[in-house]
Amino acid sequence: MWQMALAGAIAGQISYLKGVSDKEKEILRQKDMSKRAYGYDRAYKQGMFRLQQSEAVGTLAVARNRLADAFGADVDGFNLGLEGQALQNQDARISLEDNAGLALAAQGASGTRGSDSLAMRLDYAENSLNRQQGLQGRGNSLSMQNMARQYTNQFSDIGREIDSWMPGGYRYRANELDKAHAQQIHGLQMEGYDNAYRDAGFNILDFLTAGLGGAGTGASYGAQIDKWQEQRQQ
Repeated sequence: MWQMALAGAIAGQISYLKGVSDKEKEILRQKDMSKRAYGYDRAYKQGMFRLQQSEAVGTLAVARNRLADAFGADVDGFNLGLEGQALQNQDARISLEDNAGLALAAQGASGTRGSDSLAMRLDYAENSLNRQQGLQGRGNSLSMQNMARQYTNQFSDIGREIDSWMPGGYRYRANELDKAHAQQIHGLQMEGYDNAYRDAGFNILDFLTAGLGGAGTGASYGAQIDKWQEQRQQ
């Protein structure tokens, strides 16, 4: 019977050692798969970020160039309008002077003395023309300021969007935060695999327990065999 107990002990310990080896191999296999999955996921996400970054920056650059062209066209149109206004103002000034000259000439030809009424009308026409041109100049200045402010804001918005994809920008920082978070989670997973590997490793108490358990099983089996043989001999 003791032979069966010894064989059982050896079998139990061999089974224990094989179980330890199988567990360690499985943990290492899962750990390797997790590493590869992490690498594939990070490569995909970084590739997508670079693709989106390139597309966004390219699109924004085109928009900025088109905005610059539109601003140049509006400035040209505005300057052309100013040139037209200048010609109109010059014509109005000449017309006013001509009318004043004709009125004064007509008065002189009539042999009448200069009237206060004519002088007042001429002064009024001169002041009106000056006020009109002054208001026109202020309106032009405000229009130019509003146009410049509008385009400046649009250029600034495009610039901020481009900067957001560059180092220090909020989209770039968000990608870096995502990368750091993924690395931390991956580190915890690797730590879990390492702990599981250590727990699954060889333990002398478990090894001896497996031997004792196997010996008990072998002894029991041996006892049954001896009993069976005794029954046959009777």
